[in-house]
Amino acid sequence: MNSIVSVIIPMYNVASTISRCVDSILKQSYGNTEIILIDDGSTDSTFDICNKYVSLHPNIRLFCKDNGGVSSARNMGLVHATGSFVTFVDSDDYLDEEFIESLFHLQNESNSDIVIGNTIDVYEDGKQILNSRIKDSTTLARNDAIKHFLRSDIFSPVCWGALYKKSVIEQLRFDTDMAIAEDGKFLYQAITNSNIISICKDAFYYYSIITGSAIHSGFTLKFYNELRFCELLIELNRDSAELLKYANLKLFKFIERLIIMPDLPMEEFIKLKRKYVKSFKIVKNDIPWKNKIKFFLLKSKALRKCLIRYNKLRELNISKK
Repeated sequence: MNSIVSVIIPMYNVASTISRCVDSILKQSYGNTEIILIDDGSTDSTFDICNKYVSLHPNIRLFCKDNGGVSSARNMGLVHATGSFVTFVDSDDYLDEEFIESLFHLQNESNSDIVIGNTIDVYEDGKQILNSRIKDSTTLARNDAIKHFLRSDIFSPVCWGALYKKSVIEQLRFDTDMAIAEDGKFLYQAITNSNIISICKDAFYYYSIITGSAIHSGFTLKFYNELRFCELLIELNRDSAELLKYANLKLFKFIERLIIMPDLPMEEFIKLKRKYVKSFKIVKNDIPWKNKIKFFLLKSKALRKCLIRYNKLRELNISKK
Protein backbone atom coordinates (compact mmCIF):
# COMPACT_ATOMS: atom_id res chain seq x y z
CA MET A 1 0.00 0.00 0.00
CA ASN A 2 2.59 2.59 -1.07
CA SER A 3 0.59 4.33 -3.78
CA ILE A 4 -0.14 8.01 -3.24
CA VAL A 5 -3.84 8.89 -3.00
CA SER A 6 -4.69 12.44 -4.07
CA VAL A 7 -7.60 13.86 -2.09
CA ILE A 8 -9.20 16.77 -3.97
CA ILE A 9 -11.28 19.25 -1.94
CA PRO A 10 -13.03 22.18 -3.69
CA MET A 11 -13.81 25.05 -1.32
CA TYR A 12 -15.87 28.22 -1.31
CA ASN A 13 -16.56 30.15 1.91
CA VAL A 14 -16.38 27.08 4.13
CA ALA A 15 -14.52 28.48 7.13
CA SER A 16 -16.99 26.77 9.48
CA THR A 17 -16.48 23.23 8.11
CA ILE A 18 -13.12 22.96 6.36
CA SER A 19 -11.12 22.09 9.49
CA ARG A 20 -13.37 19.14 10.26
CA CYS A 21 -12.99 17.94 6.68
CA VAL A 22 -9.18 18.29 6.52
CA ASP A 23 -8.69 16.83 10.00
CA SER A 24 -10.64 13.71 9.00
CA ILE A 25 -8.23 13.19 6.11
CA LEU A 26 -5.13 13.79 8.22
CA LYS A 27 -6.40 11.10 10.60
CA GLN A 28 -6.69 8.45 7.87
CA SER A 29 -5.23 5.07 8.78
CA TYR A 30 -3.83 5.00 5.24
CA GLY A 31 -0.87 7.33 5.49
CA ASN A 32 0.32 8.04 1.96
CA THR A 33 -1.98 10.87 0.90
CA GLU A 34 -1.65 14.28 -0.67
CA ILE A 35 -4.41 16.75 0.13
CA ILE A 36 -5.17 19.23 -2.64
CA LEU A 37 -7.20 22.23 -1.49
CA ILE A 38 -8.75 24.41 -4.20
CA ASP A 39 -10.01 27.77 -2.94
CA ASP A 40 -12.63 28.86 -5.46
CA GLY A 41 -12.46 32.59 -4.70
CA SER A 42 -13.58 32.50 -1.05
CA THR A 43 -14.29 35.83 0.62
CA ASP A 44 -14.26 34.56 4.22
CA SER A 45 -11.33 33.11 6.21
CA THR A 46 -11.18 29.82 4.30
CA PHE A 47 -7.82 30.65 2.71
CA ASP A 48 -6.21 31.69 6.03
CA ILE A 49 -7.37 28.51 7.76
CA CYS A 50 -6.05 26.34 4.94
CA ASN A 51 -2.78 28.25 4.72
CA LYS A 52 -2.06 27.31 8.35
CA TYR A 53 -2.60 23.64 7.50
CA VAL A 54 -0.12 23.98 4.61
CA SER A 55 2.51 25.40 6.95
CA LEU A 56 2.11 22.43 9.32
CA HIS A 57 1.66 19.51 6.90
CA PRO A 58 3.96 18.95 3.90
CA ASN A 59 1.39 16.70 2.19
CA ILE A 60 -1.14 19.55 1.88
CA ARG A 61 -1.11 21.89 -1.12
CA LEU A 62 -3.32 24.94 -1.54
CA PHE A 63 -4.32 26.52 -4.85
CA CYS A 64 -6.45 29.61 -5.40
CA LYS A 65 -8.59 30.63 -8.35
CA ASP A 66 -11.31 33.09 -9.23
CA ASN A 67 -14.78 31.88 -8.36
CA GLY A 68 -16.00 29.58 -11.10
CA GLY A 69 -17.95 26.83 -9.37
CA VAL A 70 -17.26 23.40 -7.93
CA SER A 71 -16.60 21.77 -11.33
CA SER A 72 -13.83 24.19 -12.27
CA ALA A 73 -12.32 23.77 -8.80
CA ARG A 74 -12.29 19.98 -9.10
CA ASN A 75 -10.79 20.29 -12.57
CA MET A 76 -7.93 22.35 -11.16
CA GLY A 77 -7.43 19.66 -8.53
CA LEU A 78 -7.16 17.00 -11.23
CA VAL A 79 -4.48 19.04 -13.00
CA HIS A 80 -2.35 19.16 -9.83
CA ALA A 81 -2.99 15.61 -8.57
CA THR A 82 0.18 13.49 -8.59
CA GLY A 83 -1.16 10.32 -6.96
CA SER A 84 -1.83 7.00 -8.66
CA PHE A 85 -5.31 7.15 -7.13
CA VAL A 86 -7.76 10.02 -6.66
CA THR A 87 -10.72 10.65 -4.40
CA PHE A 88 -13.00 13.69 -4.06
CA VAL A 89 -14.29 15.07 -0.78
CA ASP A 90 -16.67 18.02 -0.47
CA SER A 91 -15.56 20.65 2.03
CA ASP A 92 -18.63 20.33 4.26
CA ASP A 93 -18.31 16.53 4.43
CA TYR A 94 -15.84 14.36 6.34
CA LEU A 95 -14.42 10.83 6.39
CA ASP A 96 -14.18 7.90 8.74
CA GLU A 97 -10.51 7.27 9.54
CA GLU A 98 -10.62 3.96 7.63
CA PHE A 99 -12.19 5.39 4.46
CA ILE A 100 -9.14 5.25 2.17
CA GLU A 101 -7.64 2.09 3.65
CA SER A 102 -10.90 0.15 3.32
CA LEU A 103 -11.51 1.20 -0.29
CA PHE A 104 -7.84 0.53 -1.10
CA HIS A 105 -8.09 -2.96 0.40
CA LEU A 106 -11.04 -3.78 -1.85
CA GLN A 107 -9.21 -2.27 -4.83
CA ASN A 108 -6.19 -4.50 -4.20
CA GLU A 109 -8.36 -7.60 -3.89
CA SER A 110 -10.24 -7.00 -7.15
CA ASN A 111 -7.80 -4.81 -9.14
CA SER A 112 -10.72 -2.43 -9.63
CA ASP A 113 -10.48 0.78 -11.61
CA ILE A 114 -13.06 2.40 -9.31
CA VAL A 115 -14.19 1.49 -5.80
CA ILE A 116 -17.42 3.14 -4.67
CA GLY A 117 -18.30 3.33 -0.98
CA ASN A 118 -21.57 3.92 0.79
CA THR A 119 -22.41 7.01 2.83
CA ILE A 120 -23.82 8.20 6.12
CA ASP A 121 -26.19 11.16 5.71
CA VAL A 122 -25.65 13.81 8.38
CA TYR A 123 -28.47 16.31 8.98
CA GLU A 124 -28.18 19.79 10.45
CA ASP A 125 -29.84 18.66 13.70
CA GLY A 126 -27.09 16.05 14.15
CA LYS A 127 -29.19 13.06 13.06
CA GLN A 128 -27.25 10.46 11.06
CA ILE A 129 -28.78 7.90 8.68
CA LEU A 130 -26.83 5.03 7.17
CA ASN A 131 -27.26 5.11 3.40
CA SER A 132 -25.94 1.62 2.67
CA ARG A 133 -27.65 -0.22 -0.19
CA ILE A 134 -25.94 -3.62 -0.28
CA LYS A 135 -25.24 -6.34 2.30
CA ASP A 136 -21.98 -7.53 0.78
CA SER A 137 -19.29 -5.85 -1.28
CA THR A 138 -19.48 -6.73 -4.95
CA THR A 139 -17.39 -6.40 -8.10
CA LEU A 140 -18.96 -5.48 -11.45
CA ALA A 141 -17.98 -5.45 -15.09
CA ARG A 142 -18.46 -2.19 -16.98
CA ASN A 143 -21.93 -2.84 -18.42
CA ASP A 144 -23.27 -4.12 -15.10
CA ALA A 145 -21.94 -0.98 -13.40
CA ILE A 146 -23.62 1.20 -16.04
CA LYS A 147 -26.89 -0.67 -15.42
CA HIS A 148 -26.68 0.02 -11.68
CA PHE A 149 -25.72 3.63 -12.35
CA LEU A 150 -28.88 4.06 -14.42
CA ARG A 151 -30.97 2.34 -11.77
CA SER A 152 -29.33 4.18 -8.83
CA ASP A 153 -29.95 1.09 -6.76
CA ILE A 154 -26.69 -0.10 -5.16
CA PHE A 155 -24.71 3.15 -5.32
CA SER A 156 -25.44 6.84 -5.74
CA PRO A 157 -24.55 8.60 -9.04
CA VAL A 158 -22.05 11.03 -7.47
CA CYS A 159 -18.30 11.49 -7.79
CA TRP A 160 -17.38 11.71 -4.12
CA GLY A 161 -17.04 8.77 -1.76
CA ALA A 162 -15.12 6.74 -4.35
CA LEU A 163 -11.51 5.81 -5.10
CA TYR A 164 -10.40 6.11 -8.73
CA LYS A 165 -7.33 4.88 -10.53
CA LYS A 166 -5.81 8.06 -11.90
CA SER A 167 -5.37 6.37 -15.29
CA VAL A 168 -9.13 6.07 -15.87
CA ILE A 169 -9.93 9.72 -15.13
CA GLU A 170 -6.80 11.68 -16.09
CA GLN A 171 -8.35 12.68 -19.43
CA LEU A 172 -11.76 13.48 -17.91
CA ARG A 173 -12.97 16.85 -16.69
CA PHE A 174 -16.11 17.99 -14.93
CA ASP A 175 -18.66 19.77 -17.12
CA THR A 176 -18.49 23.42 -16.03
CA ASP A 177 -21.76 24.18 -17.84
CA MET A 178 -23.70 21.93 -15.45
CA ALA A 179 -24.82 23.32 -12.09
CA ILE A 180 -26.44 20.05 -10.98
CA ALA A 181 -25.52 16.41 -11.71
CA GLU A 182 -22.05 17.33 -12.96
CA ASP A 183 -20.58 14.78 -10.55
CA GLY A 184 -22.95 12.10 -11.82
CA LYS A 185 -21.85 12.76 -15.39
CA PHE A 186 -18.21 12.52 -14.31
CA LEU A 187 -18.82 9.18 -12.55
CA TYR A 188 -20.63 7.82 -15.59
CA GLN A 189 -17.72 8.75 -17.86
CA ALA A 190 -15.26 7.22 -15.40
CA ILE A 191 -17.25 3.97 -15.39
CA THR A 192 -17.27 3.82 -19.18
CA ASN A 193 -13.46 4.20 -19.08
CA SER A 194 -13.15 1.29 -16.63
CA ASN A 195 -13.19 -2.49 -16.82
CA ILE A 196 -13.78 -3.43 -13.19
CA ILE A 197 -15.83 -1.45 -10.65
CA SER A 198 -16.26 -2.54 -7.02
CA ILE A 199 -18.96 -1.45 -4.60
CA CYS A 200 -18.01 -1.47 -0.92
CA LYS A 201 -20.77 -2.48 1.48
CA ASP A 202 -19.44 -0.27 4.25
CA ALA A 203 -20.12 3.43 4.74
CA PHE A 204 -17.14 5.63 5.55
CA TYR A 205 -18.16 8.95 3.96
CA TYR A 206 -20.20 11.42 6.06
CA TYR A 207 -22.36 13.47 3.72
CA SER A 208 -23.81 16.72 5.08
CA ILE A 209 -27.44 17.40 4.18
CA ILE A 210 -27.71 21.19 4.00
CA THR A 211 -31.15 22.80 3.89
CA GLY A 212 -31.40 25.21 0.98
CA SER A 213 -28.69 23.61 -1.15
CA ALA A 214 -29.52 23.09 -4.81
CA ILE A 215 -30.46 19.42 -4.61
CA HIS A 216 -32.26 19.64 -1.25
CA SER A 217 -34.43 22.68 -1.96
CA GLY A 218 -37.37 23.24 -4.31
CA PHE A 219 -37.54 23.52 -8.06
CA THR A 220 -34.84 25.43 -9.90
CA LEU A 221 -34.09 25.73 -13.60
CA LYS A 222 -30.73 24.14 -12.78
CA PHE A 223 -32.55 20.80 -12.76
CA TYR A 224 -32.72 21.02 -16.54
CA ASN A 225 -28.97 20.27 -16.53
CA GLU A 226 -29.77 16.87 -15.07
CA LEU A 227 -32.74 16.42 -17.39
CA ARG A 228 -30.52 16.94 -20.43
CA PHE A 229 -27.99 14.49 -18.97
CA CYS A 230 -30.75 11.87 -18.60
CA GLU A 231 -31.69 12.42 -22.24
CA LEU A 232 -28.02 12.08 -23.22
CA LEU A 233 -27.82 8.73 -21.41
CA ILE A 234 -30.55 7.41 -23.68
CA GLU A 235 -28.52 8.31 -26.76
CA LEU A 236 -25.34 6.82 -25.30
CA ASN A 237 -26.98 3.47 -24.53
CA ARG A 238 -28.99 2.81 -27.68
CA ASP A 239 -26.74 -0.11 -28.64
CA SER A 240 -27.89 -2.18 -25.66
CA ALA A 241 -31.58 -3.03 -25.27
CA GLU A 242 -31.20 -3.63 -21.53
CA LEU A 243 -29.26 -0.43 -20.82
CA LEU A 244 -31.59 1.58 -23.06
CA LYS A 245 -34.55 0.35 -21.00
CA TYR A 246 -32.94 1.53 -17.78
CA ALA A 247 -31.91 4.85 -19.34
CA ASN A 248 -35.51 5.47 -20.38
CA LEU A 249 -36.73 4.57 -16.89
CA LYS A 250 -34.20 6.94 -15.35
CA LEU A 251 -35.48 9.79 -17.52
CA PHE A 252 -39.11 8.98 -16.70
CA LYS A 253 -38.44 8.88 -12.94
CA PHE A 254 -36.53 12.14 -13.04
CA ILE A 255 -39.29 13.96 -14.93
CA GLU A 256 -41.77 12.57 -12.41
CA ARG A 257 -39.58 13.91 -9.60
CA LEU A 258 -39.79 17.40 -11.13
CA ILE A 259 -43.51 17.18 -11.94
CA ILE A 260 -44.41 16.45 -8.32
CA MET A 261 -42.44 19.38 -6.87
CA PRO A 262 -44.96 21.68 -5.11
CA ASP A 263 -43.25 24.88 -6.25
CA LEU A 264 -42.96 23.90 -9.93
CA PRO A 265 -44.18 26.93 -11.93
CA MET A 266 -47.19 26.22 -14.14
CA GLU A 267 -45.32 27.17 -17.34
CA GLU A 268 -42.63 24.60 -16.46
CA PHE A 269 -45.29 22.01 -15.64
CA ILE A 270 -46.77 22.46 -19.12
CA LYS A 271 -43.36 21.98 -20.76
CA LEU A 272 -42.44 18.98 -18.63
CA LYS A 273 -45.85 17.37 -19.06
CA ARG A 274 -45.18 16.89 -22.77
CA LYS A 275 -41.91 15.11 -21.98
CA TYR A 276 -43.63 13.12 -19.24
CA VAL A 277 -46.33 11.81 -21.58
CA LYS A 278 -43.79 10.95 -24.27
CA SER A 279 -41.57 9.16 -21.74
CA PHE A 280 -44.52 7.22 -20.29
CA LYS A 281 -45.38 5.77 -23.68
CA ILE A 282 -41.87 4.31 -23.86
CA VAL A 283 -41.67 2.84 -20.34
CA LYS A 284 -45.31 1.93 -19.61
CA ASN A 285 -44.67 -1.79 -20.02
CA ASP A 286 -41.72 -1.66 -17.61
CA ILE A 287 -43.33 0.09 -14.64
CA PRO A 288 -45.75 -1.34 -12.02
CA TRP A 289 -49.41 -0.41 -11.96
CA LYS A 290 -48.92 1.94 -8.99
CA ASN A 291 -46.61 4.09 -11.10
CA LYS A 292 -49.12 4.05 -13.93
CA ILE A 293 -51.81 5.37 -11.60
CA LYS A 294 -49.40 8.01 -10.36
CA PHE A 295 -48.73 9.06 -13.95
CA PHE A 296 -52.42 9.61 -14.68
CA LEU A 297 -52.75 11.64 -11.48
CA LEU A 298 -49.73 13.82 -12.15
CA LYS A 299 -50.52 14.71 -15.73
CA SER A 300 -53.80 16.33 -14.57
CA LYS A 301 -53.37 19.80 -13.06
CA ALA A 302 -56.16 19.31 -10.52
CA LEU A 303 -55.30 15.75 -9.51
CA ARG A 304 -51.60 16.66 -9.31
CA LYS A 305 -52.44 19.30 -6.69
CA CYS A 306 -54.42 16.72 -4.72
CA LEU A 307 -51.52 14.26 -4.79
CA ILE A 308 -49.07 16.96 -3.66
CA ARG A 309 -51.37 17.88 -0.75
CA TYR A 310 -51.69 14.21 0.19
CA ASN A 311 -47.91 13.78 0.18
CA LYS A 312 -47.46 16.86 2.37
CA LEU A 313 -49.97 15.56 4.92
CA ARG A 314 -48.34 12.12 4.86
CA GLU A 315 -44.87 13.61 5.47
CA LEU A 316 -46.26 15.73 8.30
CA ASN A 317 -47.81 12.70 10.00
CA ILE A 318 -44.59 10.71 9.64
CA SER A 319 -42.55 13.55 11.18
CA LYS A 320 -44.89 13.66 14.20
CA LYS A 321 -44.36 9.97 14.99
